[in-house]
Formats: sequence, C-alpha cells, structure tokens
Amino acid sequence: MAPPGGHYSHATVANGLVFVSGQLPITPSGDLLNQASFEAQVKQTLSNVQAVLEAAGSDVTRLVQVRVYITSISHWPIFNQIYKEWA
Repeated sequence: MAPPGGHYSHATVANGLVFVSGQLPITPSGDLLNQASFEAQVKQTLSNVQAVLEAAGSDVTRLVQVRVYITSISHWPIFNQIYKEWA
C-alpha cells in the first residue's frame, strides 16, 4: 500500500481486533483514482481494506463492521453488488 497521506496508520491492532482507518481509492504506487469510474474506485478501496487486514494478520471474513460513505445514493446498487462479491 501507499504510505498514509497524513499522521495516521492504516490499521491498529488492539486486544486481537484490527481497527482499519478510512481508506480511499489510492493504488499501491500512490496514484489517486479520483477520475476513475465509481466501480474502479470501489474495487481499489476494498482492495486496500483487504491488504490492510491481511498485513495485520486478519481477513475480510472476520469483519465486524464496515462503514461506507458514498457521494450519491444512486451509487448504492453498484456498490452493493461489488461489496457482495468482495465480502
């Protein structure tokens, strides 16, 4: 993953739980996909979440909560389909 863009870490482990910071559609090489399609942004962001979890010794099957912010409710069906295939 690209290094964090600020003074934070991608994840913290406490008492066996992995707390993942907010993730964005940024490639491992640091390219921001803000001009990419919504689908590409979602896939990159979820890929980042997966990478953080795996680096911390966890995986998506152990997720307890996922909070998602999207810019328009019209994107929800697309996001929901991609998320369903990912999780």
